[in-house]
Amino acid sequence: MIAHLRGTLLSSGEAIVLEVGGIGFALQVSARTAQKLPSPGSEVCLYTWLQVRQEGLSLYGFLEPEERELFLLLQEVNGLGPRAALNLLSTFSWERLADVVRRGDVTALVRVPGIGTKLAQRLVLELKDKLWRRIPGIQQGGTALPVEEAVAALTALGFSAVEAEAVLARARQALGEQGTTAELVAYSLKLLGQQGGS
Repeated sequence: MIAHLRGTLLSSGEAIVLEVGGIGFALQVSARTAQKLPSPGSEVCLYTWLQVRQEGLSLYGFLEPEERELFLLLQEVNGLGPRAALNLLSTFSWERLADVVRRGDVTALVRVPGIGTKLAQRLVLELKDKLWRRIPGIQQGGTALPVEEAVAALTALGFSAVEAEAVLARARQALGEQGTTAELVAYSLKLLGQQGGS
């Protein structure tokens, strides 16, 4: 398995090309990942998953290992393939999707293209108790994660979900997994203030 690729981003969008050692790898990514990628010409590291089928090979890229693990976990649900899994991760951040599944929010899930009511119910039923075992940082039960709460706080302050998730990724890296909601929000606002002043 190709665990990750680090190289130069040649083209952006939901089908990107990453040049590694003179070889251009075509990867499919979620819309959210595509929005967070730097401009072409920048170096980027993506966690990957290779799908092997009779029709050919498909390579998928993820900015975080948790997103890749959730993508793989989603495909354990009968009737849910890579395209639907990518649609889910294009609609929700991996943290928000985990929380939606954990809370059993079928209404939110059926808004995603390719996800009908029965599939959404099956997804919740089969994954609700697996999430916290398989993905580090996800707690058992229905309590929202500090990152999830911080996203809600920042969007309530007027920042877009993409802005909030991008700055929180930096805040979480700086503060570590033990950062509380209040600490994450405060650090993120500091970063956003620096961006606004530059």
